[in-house]
Amino acid sequence: ARAMAGDAGSQKWNTYRFETVGPLAEQRIAYVLFGDDVVMDMWHTPFVNLGKMSLREVLGNHDATLKERMWIGTPITFQEYRRGGKVIAYTANESQMEVDLWEMAAAGSKVDIRMIYLDRRSFSGGGGPLADPGSR
Repeated sequence: ARAMAGDAGSQKWNTYRFETVGPLAEQRIAYVLFGDDVVMDMWHTPFVNLGKMSLREVLGNHDATLKERMWIGTPITFQEYRRGGKVIAYTANESQMEVDLWEMAAAGSKVDIRMIYLDRRSFSGGGGPLADPGSR
């Protein structure tokens, strides 16, 4: 809620949308938003480059994507990532997804960040994650 208030909610970020894969008709949707000083490595995860969007616009895109695909979905949760006291990226994901960003190295003046995610829906009845991210 704090990130949506004031300038933070309207600031534009480079935005990628991606989703889980699996045997269910509906998938979970997530986003990564990052500044121009970040190189985002999606680690073999297919994604759509949405250009520059604000946090508020991501909420609108999420609603529109659910409507277009006729999915129910879940509300998205935002998490901010900081480096040196400055917000450098956000993740926004539906429930039953775990999305993390890892700083890999500095690439010149840019920070190299890797995105990984786990699908926490259970397809076997065992309650565990669908797949190890290392399998991608």
